[in-house]
Amino acid sequence: MLYRLLEAPKASKAMGLFSMSILEGMQILAATPGWQKIMAGIICRYLTDIPGRLRGKRDRRLTQGNALIGGLYLGCVQEGVELQLNAAVTDLLWEADKVTGVKANIDGVASSLTANRGVMITTGGFDHNDEMRKQYLPQPSSGSWSAGADTNTGDLIQIAQKYGAATELMNEAWWAPVVKTPQGVTVLFSENPSPA
Repeated sequence: MLYRLLEAPKASKAMGLFSMSILEGMQILAATPGWQKIMAGIICRYLTDIPGRLRGKRDRRLTQGNALIGGLYLGCVQEGVELQLNAAVTDLLWEADKVTGVKANIDGVASSLTANRGVMITTGGFDHNDEMRKQYLPQPSSGSWSAGADTNTGDLIQIAQKYGAATELMNEAWWAPVVKTPQGVTVLFSENPSPA
């Protein structure tokens, strides 16, 4: 499952490769006492993960947002929740004035999935939806400026709104400067904002 998880941005990793927690990153970047030991531990953990190195360069240690998703996935597995990947929700199923499931396009096939105890709607943002950016965010604005996942198109937000779901803070975001590179848009997490 790890290799289906969207990899964390290189800018959030030590040397663009090694996963690190926010606290580790702060200690390393601020050169607090013992930062070299922290960095050495991160690199050593990576290098001694022999099964991971045999599969490739990707660090199997989950930190930051990937750790959150990993924990959610583990909870689902422990509770016997069936996960359906490659499923784009296209609409909600309604019965007796309540949501009972979703209509989805699963691997290109239209399907209906019903819920036993309820439907929880969780979704990414709308950073790659220029119409929603125009409606909610300061202008000028463009989805091509976002370093967020390309799948953050706001589709499920719009579906929920169609059925009267309340939304708040649509004009808020996790703002960060970005630059366009040959590898795509990169967020600047920790660059020095002033001359050295």
